[in-house]
Amino acid sequence: MQIRNVLNQIKQRLAREIEPGHHDLPMNFSQLNEIRNSALFTLGIHTSTHPLLESHPEAMQREEIVDCKKWLWHHFGESTPVMAYPYGSYNATTLKILQEENVTLGFTTEAVTVKRNSSPLELGRFQILNWNAAQLEEFLRRNS
Repeated sequence: MQIRNVLNQIKQRLAREIEPGHHDLPMNFSQLNEIRNSALFTLGIHTSTHPLLESHPEAMQREEIVDCKKWLWHHFGESTPVMAYPYGSYNATTLKILQEENVTLGFTTEAVTVKRNSSPLELGRFQILNWNAAQLEEFLRRNS
């Protein structure tokens, strides 16, 4: 909430709207639909404004998560119960909110292998770079 208040103050001082245009978005609807329809990917929750969740109170975390779920539902008629934490940031409050919102999987940015006993809301993920097949295979072999 504090961040939004400061942004609103900046907007008022500049006397103009500071809203991202379609050209400022990282992806357009066509690209989101392509991901949504792919067997390789899942389009899930990532929050509304990409905050460092663990740095914010429960109310703001809940608003970020719920607003993103609503946005996905409004635009795609569904909201997959999967969360990727912005910056990998989360805390016990985040996990509580996700459980209350029936989110079943949560992905951090920790480069750890998912195992049978991994917590479903604290799954690791690896950054995959622009590697060829041999490089990717070697990376996977080293990290399994």
